[in-house]
Amino acid sequence: MNCTTEKKMHRIKFTAYVQVNVYFRSYHIYKNIFENIGRLKRKKKCHCNYCSRIIFDVFRAPRTNFGQLKTGHGNSLSMTSSEYSYFVPQYIKKRFYQHAMKKHKSRQEICAFLKWLCFFINFIVFPLGVTFLALGVYLCVKDPRAVTEWADVFMNPAIMLIAIGLAICTISLIGSMGALRDNIFLLKSFALSVFFCYILLVLSTFMIFILFYSDTIDGISANSILFYSVKNYHKNRNIADFIDYVQEQFECCGVSSASQGYRDWQLSHQFNCSVANPYPERCGVPFSCCRRSVISEAVGSKNPLLPSMRSLECWQNAQNKRPQEAEASLHTRGCLQPLKSLFENNAVYIGSFVAIVIVPCITICLSNILARQIDHQHYLLEREAQRCARRRRREMQKFRDAIAVRNCIERVGKSNINNSPANDFDNKPVTFLRFIFDSFSFLMHQIINWELLH
Repeated sequence: MNCTTEKKMHRIKFTAYVQVNVYFRSYHIYKNIFENIGRLKRKKKCHCNYCSRIIFDVFRAPRTNFGQLKTGHGNSLSMTSSEYSYFVPQYIKKRFYQHAMKKHKSRQEICAFLKWLCFFINFIVFPLGVTFLALGVYLCVKDPRAVTEWADVFMNPAIMLIAIGLAICTISLIGSMGALRDNIFLLKSFALSVFFCYILLVLSTFMIFILFYSDTIDGISANSILFYSVKNYHKNRNIADFIDYVQEQFECCGVSSASQGYRDWQLSHQFNCSVANPYPERCGVPFSCCRRSVISEAVGSKNPLLPSMRSLECWQNAQNKRPQEAEASLHTRGCLQPLKSLFENNAVYIGSFVAIVIVPCITICLSNILARQIDHQHYLLEREAQRCARRRRREMQKFRDAIAVRNCIERVGKSNINNSPANDFDNKPVTFLRFIFDSFSFLMHQIINWELLH
């Protein structure tokens, strides 16, 4: 095929008319067109997009369009399957299928290392939460305690372990699933949850500092909390266990006084020294206030090898004793100062722990980065889908235009060509725009036949 023929094909836009049953003068013209197209592809003289689109559109046309050809005289000419295969060579079919089945790989904006790092961090933390949860459930089943007030939530170790275990399991599961499934909502929820937990830890440390260094007695302070525990010692089992543990570990009794802390138990309704108190614990103190004394009954001297024991009578009528008398069998100092000293001695370790806990908060940054990458990847996929949809709409519009041209040519071919357009306009009640369109289609049909014949 020479350049003149190529220019003619470009000029008359042969593609739109090859997809439909155009009225050609003879079967041989139609056959020669396909031979020229195949020869052009074999010799590879033309590499333009238009000629490639011609071959692509020729094969993409429905087979029914090639099943029956009509000559310019209105006669039908049937085609066999072998003739149809001759018109569309096998190498054109092969190249078409390769182009149609080729899947373009979209851009990958998600960092695989970052994704699996977030997943494994949460996957490793998950067993820790399961351990806390199992331990809390075990303590709750072994020693069930009723929750009657807000103090039971914080002073019951089983409830605290269950709450911490559930929080760790839930947050780690959300983070691992969000990283594994590329879910932006789960990743952002994980980041917010970790941030909230860290803020809660910092606020808890700050509240402990306020409790010990606050001078208010009626407000929220360590002093008021200890007095509240003394008043409700016999009402709440969790509070009683907490007070006994503190008095035994720090060897103290009562709350604030340095030498007469044991007399703070006057606030308890069962340890009150009033005459109206019917309880046998009147003017007494808890058993945890007693000192440990090692007594050897055989030798009559202290022996550290013998087991320690407490005097069973040390707590009775202890509030009526003077500090010098009570000091031999009781711990007389209050528990506020030992707790405050413990906090001051371990303040550096507490601050270091809070600073170290910020390291897991790096996962917040990692999850946010991963969420942004996933969001950008979704944007790219959506944009690619929109491009494919626009491309399909253009191809469908192109095919509809070709069908419209075919219908126009069929209408013109069926009409009497010898009659003038004016007579046809008078005989048919058509609009002026349709008359112009039919006339233009007739002229295009004549131009195509003239170009192909010459």
